[in-house]
Amino acid sequence: MPFDSRQAFRHLAALAKDVGIRPGGSPAERRAARYVLGHFKSLGLESSLEPFDVEIPGKTESDCTIDGLGRVASRPVAATANTPARGLSGPLVFVESGEEVHLPAFRPGQIFLLYGELGPPEKYAPLMRAKPAAIILAENARFIEPRLTKLPHETREAFGAVPTLRITFEDADRAL
Repeated sequence: MPFDSRQAFRHLAALAKDVGIRPGGSPAERRAARYVLGHFKSLGLESSLEPFDVEIPGKTESDCTIDGLGRVASRPVAATANTPARGLSGPLVFVESGEEVHLPAFRPGQIFLLYGELGPPEKYAPLMRAKPAAIILAENARFIEPRLTKLPHETREAFGAVPTLRITFEDADRAL
């Protein structure tokens, strides 16, 4: 069967637009799996769904209030530290990256704002040595809702963790 670019685009549109974001273990992920399964079967392919375990964070929403902005949409990063019941506050400071060269002027208790990911252990370790009260990760592209992500257990065990959440690029931009 020859490749049909229009049909391929229809499948992409169905998965991206109709089904939407599909975090592991979510109802949307199951809808996407059934969609693909149905299409494979319509082509006469022997197909089935196989169950698998997915680690799902306990909380998928978090509260984040930034001075001057108010409440912003946010999601916790799984396997990081819990926020104390009283919440936390502190000066919000932009950190270009977790590289040591960007951290000497920071003081313990600040809330670090970074774009993108926490990074590999060689970038995460200096962040933890700087002793932030919390970390806010901004999505590194516009128009993306805060994603559900997770700190690897090995990284947490090796370097510790602080409360960490994700916000949109736009909210981070406004906060700076």
